[in-house]
Amino acid sequence: MGCSNVAATGCSDGRYGRNTRGHNSRVLTVLFSPDGKQLASSSSDGTVRLWDTITGTTIQKWECHALYVLFSPDGKQLAIASGKSVQLWDSAIGAVLQVLEGFTSWVSAIAFSPEGQQLVAALLDESVCLFDALTGALLQKFGSCIKNISAVALSPDKKQLALASRDNMVRLLDTATGDMMYML
Repeated sequence: MGCSNVAATGCSDGRYGRNTRGHNSRVLTVLFSPDGKQLASSSSDGTVRLWDTITGTTIQKWECHALYVLFSPDGKQLAIASGKSVQLWDSAIGAVLQVLEGFTSWVSAIAFSPEGQQLVAALLDESVCLFDALTGALLQKFGSCIKNISAVALSPDKKQLALASRDNMVRLLDTATGDMMYML
């Protein structure tokens, strides 16, 4: 399940300021780019949109049922997780840069490393994948034995991976070995 870029359109009816009337169904996620000039949103209508926050217009529109949308720390890439797929898009021109592969299950959470060179994806089958965000290469895959991972974070030194799950626990893993270091 990948995403495809489509032409962006909008309208203004003047009732609520500049209303571009973008999504046709419930909005699932919204997030600002690091510089605040863009806003990404995903919807149950099967679209992801990239908005200009100054003009309120749609810059890019992708057709996909995205569960997670995430800007890279520099704002140049937009990671879109949809089913068993994560694609990295150039947020300026809307072109796909990388399609990350190696997923054995649906993606449950994604995160960029603090400098944006790596992307981590947690899967519903309890595995975790670490990718090079520039080349798309799978760097590491290990089983976490943690059910229902809902959030992930990679430490600045890339030596620890934090996994949050729906059992109210946060676990820190050693990225070199995959061993659990702490349960918080």
